[in-house]
Amino acid sequence: MRNTRAVRGGTPNSGIRYLLTALTLGALLSITPAAVASVTVSPPRSRVSLAPGSHTSLTILVRNTTASSLTVTVRPADWTIDGGTAAGLRYHPPGTQDRSCTPWLEVWPREFVLAAGGQQEIALSIALPESADGSYSSALILEPRTEAVHRAGNLTVRTKVNHGHLVIVDTEGRSTWAAKMEDFRLSRPDDTGSLEIAGVIRNLGNTVLRPEGSFAIVNGAGGLAGKIPMKTCLAQPGGAIHVAEEWDGLLEPGRYRVVGTIDLGGGPLTSAGHQEFFVAKFDPSGNHLWSHRFDN
Repeated sequence: MRNTRAVRGGTPNSGIRYLLTALTLGALLSITPAAVASVTVSPPRSRVSLAPGSHTSLTILVRNTTASSLTVTVRPADWTIDGGTAAGLRYHPPGTQDRSCTPWLEVWPREFVLAAGGQQEIALSIALPESADGSYSSALILEPRTEAVHRAGNLTVRTKVNHGHLVIVDTEGRSTWAAKMEDFRLSRPDDTGSLEIAGVIRNLGNTVLRPEGSFAIVNGAGGLAGKIPMKTCLAQPGGAIHVAEEWDGLLEPGRYRVVGTIDLGGGPLTSAGHQEFFVAKFDPSGNHLWSHRFDN
């Protein structure tokens, strides 16, 4: 994540006008400072498990966090995520991506006016075809048609920030959770910088993978020299998460290896430090049955 710094200019007592446009995932993968957010979306994402041929309805709450009224439009879209992090998030026209569920969505209302500090419920209906298997994805893009005004002393900021609400639908009884951790290594890109843990988590299943876990630095005697939690990340079926974590700790001269721990829903599974496959099994109701690690 790159730090950003505000730049201020102009003459005393003059207003400075900025127009900002960005896409955000809310709490799941936040990429926009809260200071310029015009609306909040709760929950930040929706993930449901449906039996083939069934349907469900969801409610999303949108709040206006500004002191001015906003006209907001809602449009469905597809999404992909390159590398598993917010920087790789891309939105696409509805129904154009593999495993899109956008054509199965009904959304109401498509446009509304939010008074200052007001809120609006959005109804979302999802109908899953009988032939479905694995995970399907969609998104709702919330676009304020009017700018929000933020004032701080002599500075006036006008923002127009779009928000993306991710929708993930899992098929009950036909979803496979599987991942492979590979090429993890510990290095220092330059002599004065931090140590870096880097590697790849590949999604080998047919579901959207949102792994939790951590990375341990283990010395030659098997002792723990450091530990880094895994950041929030996503991988669609066939996709990959490119891990790059910095660690500011100190290591004594010697040999070290990186050991990854991943949780697919049934508790932590720890690698042996090489290349492993991780697989989880769920029953048709979505209850976890078992998780296993398999050496490559």
